Amino acid sequence: MILSAVIFVCGTTVRGETFLATSITDNVAPTFSTTNGMLTISSFANSNATVTANLGQSGNWFGVVNGNPSAIDGAESITLRFATNAALFRIGHIWTRARIIISGFASDPGFSDPGGYVSGVTYTNGTLSYFHPWDGGVEHAFNFRRPEASAGRTLRMNVYDTASGWQATITRIDYSVDNMTTAVADLGASRQTIDNFAASGAWSMQNVGLWSDSNRTAVADLLFNTNNGIGLSAWRFNLTAGFDPTVQAGTLGDTTFRKLRVYDGGRKYGSAWVPIRNRANGPTAFRLKKRKNE
Repeated sequence: MILSAVIFVCGTTVRGETFLATSITDNVAPTFSTTNGMLTISSFANSNATVTANLGQSGNWFGVVNGNPSAIDGAESITLRFATNAALFRIGHIWTRARIIISGFASDPGFSDPGGYVSGVTYTNGTLSYFHPWDGGVEHAFNFRRPEASAGRTLRMNVYDTASGWQATITRIDYSVDNMTTAVADLGASRQTIDNFAASGAWSMQNVGLWSDSNRTAVADLLFNTNNGIGLSAWRFNLTAGFDPTVQAGTLGDTTFRKLRVYDGGRKYGSAWVPIRNRANGPTAFRLKKRKNE
């Protein structure tokens, strides 16, 4: 099965394809090519990819028929040959425990492990290596931030299995088609000015503002503190968002607010305490703004 999509890799929009292991028929041929001709997968009975063996497929993974069926062990190898305008940007494994070695890159492919699952990641002279611990049947996928490193290349996957039963499998191969370029961000060039990093509290802080001083201060610091929090510099909330104890399940409505004419610290203090507390984390400016329909 091949799935097509438009993807965003390294700041560049490209057309992507997904190859799934279920596309392979078990123990029929040593080579499989995608219908678009962008990817050719071959399996071998030896580690230097000179003696062919049939591809093995089981469940949602594939490997080599010999040795551990439908997996890749230390005496076997798999090659991935990409067309000149195709390149690897994601690979998935399952039922895997081994050091995985992928060679043949033109440059560092920018291996990325979003879940922090693997360890010992290295890249040297075209060869990427990482240790994949036993997953117990849970699929893990890994990204390649610089897909151009494999464009038009033949990659070879080997496993280093130091104990009986160690193996690797492949569940999916995601590859980009065309426009494989790396975007470089110039962090020194200003493109826009942002006045504040802000959020809106609406009615949510009325109860928090009435908590004990230590608890509500901890919440405020998480919002506004630039060292221990997310560093908000502005906070938006509804001036009529305080609860009126004389009105069941209600708030200080606009009519009540206009009658008061002044800010009612007694009934609205909970909502207002949060932005007021922000002053402890740095200079704060307050600005009142009415909605258009008021």
